[in-house]
Amino acid sequence: AFLLQKKKLQYLQQEKDIEHANIIFIEDKILVAMQVKPWLRYKKKKIEKRVEEDLKKEFPNADLIVSTDFKLHWESQKLIDKNDKEKLNDEVDKLKKLSKEET
Repeated sequence: AFLLQKKKLQYLQQEKDIEHANIIFIEDKILVAMQVKPWLRYKKKKIEKRVEEDLKKEFPNADLIVSTDFKLHWESQKLIDKNDKEKLNDEVDKLKKLSKEET
């Protein structure tokens, strides 16, 4: 699984529309919170959908959360910085609820 994670991370780094992405893999959940380049803000949903479709092909059984919402990106960065693996699952669930509220 680590190789797949690294491969997807490289994919997101090579994606020309994405400025920065936080990726959290936990159990069967994948959270991808992205920031798109400033001049592409009007295409956020299109970029989000394309990345989600690509990830679904690679991880068909995973519970995917893909978002270009800034708050989700910011909160995911705080989670990564904390590096608290015990609380991570609960926090990812909270972020999933937040992403559904944003849409």
